[in-house]
Amino acid sequence: MEDSSRVGKEDLAALADQESSLQVFWCYFKRHKIALISGIIIISLYLLVIFAGFLGPYGPTETFKQHFFHAPSKIHLFDDGGLTWPYVYETKKVGWGEFKEIKTE
Repeated sequence: MEDSSRVGKEDLAALADQESSLQVFWCYFKRHKIALISGIIIISLYLLVIFAGFLGPYGPTETFKQHFFHAPSKIHLFDDGGLTWPYVYETKKVGWGEFKEIKTE
């Protein structure tokens, strides 16, 4: 009677010829373009999360309470003809409208 826990040499050779489960997964995964694009997007989002402290311009506890009630404003990329970091012009209070402050850039 043979012991079922032992593996013969021919069985080991057959296993070595087979692809690993990771190789099989990659073979099926790379066939689907949407899966590849989704994987790239997910990996890039994870990288953004990992390096958020380095990439973010402000700290996680920094607040700007003086601008809390300001209306949304445009983000500007060009100033004096040159490309700069995205920024917002400072707003100025110019008067009172009907039940609201009027602020301009």
